[in-house]
Amino acid sequence: MLGNYNDNVLGSRGRAAWALITLSTEGMTPIASITALTLTVGEGTPITFEGSAHAGGAATYIWSLGNGEVREGQRIDYAYPDSGLLDLSLTVITAAGASAATTQVTIANLPPVVTAGAPITVEEGTAVALAGSLTDPGSADTHTASWSFGDTQSATTLAASHAYANQGVYTATLTVTDDDGASASDSMTVTVVNAAPTITSTPATALTEGVPYSYALTATDPGANDVLTCTAPVKPAGATLTGCTLAWSPTFAQLAAPAPVTLCVADGDGGETCQSFEIAVSFIDAGAGYTAWQVSVALEEDVHYFWRARAGAGAVSGSWTTPECELIVDVTPPAAAPAPPAASSSGCGCSTSPAAPGGSLAVVLLLALWGARPGGRVSPGMGQRRRGGHSR
Repeated sequence: MLGNYNDNVLGSRGRAAWALITLSTEGMTPIASITALTLTVGEGTPITFEGSAHAGGAATYIWSLGNGEVREGQRIDYAYPDSGLLDLSLTVITAAGASAATTQVTIANLPPVVTAGAPITVEEGTAVALAGSLTDPGSADTHTASWSFGDTQSATTLAASHAYANQGVYTATLTVTDDDGASASDSMTVTVVNAAPTITSTPATALTEGVPYSYALTATDPGANDVLTCTAPVKPAGATLTGCTLAWSPTFAQLAAPAPVTLCVADGDGGETCQSFEIAVSFIDAGAGYTAWQVSVALEEDVHYFWRARAGAGAVSGSWTTPECELIVDVTPPAAAPAPPAASSSGCGCSTSPAAPGGSLAVVLLLALWGARPGGRVSPGMGQRRRGGHSR
């Protein structure tokens, strides 16, 4: 009821009344909505989702991401681990009720990132480890890998081992494909250097006079296309090399000292391995044991003489402290004859003390003819053999 007021110039009929009404969302049922800058991204790329309730009071926000994952909060950041078209759902819950909103999210597949590795250098025939690596924005993706080694060979594992058969520069390529069909590749350089051959044979180093010597050198090479050839930079006079086989028949003059030999095998690509050794030749007499011990021989010009005394069956006196000893004398008239050796010859390391060893002694004594000019005589206790023939 309006009273009489001074400002009521219009009287009771003209009096105005004002009222302020405040409306509250509390108690209202929520209306859920979803906001995002984009709904299309590549796998592994984070998206920010924000929800609204459009209602007052406390609210709970529950996100169902369409791939079995659930998150809670008004604002969330999420990176989908795999590609696909997914239904995103938001449920808002308040004291007055609940509301849901849905939208679709498009997640695109992205290829993996592949690293083959740094350049490497290796010898031919030596296995090299190739350990590639990969990363993928789609953490749920599975992968297959393959290597092409650049020499027509390949492998189907991410980490591989390979031995290159020949020298050269190769490009090894790693390719990785994910389960959604996206693939990526990366390459590395493999420099394969030549490896020298390896000699696998061992030579005989002792030879008996009159027995031909033969040694076949054998070798291996990791280079499948390498062709091995042999040479003999050092070999005895008269020795021959056929292929990789050394053959030799030593002469009388070559008995004095071991014969040095060097054989080499090369692979044609600059790789070479050599083997050096010496061949010692043992002297043998062509005849049987001597039974006549006092011999006289007339010397001839320009002839090598040497004498061998051998203890055989029979009544022989003498003992020897050294199994074999030898001295060779050139007799070339008109050279003066040297003095004959004494009964004990330090030059041969032998002695002739009068002990009777008996008939079973088989030790050989080599003595030298300390000669005389042609027509000279030989001291007792000598046997004779001359180059090219024998006399006793």
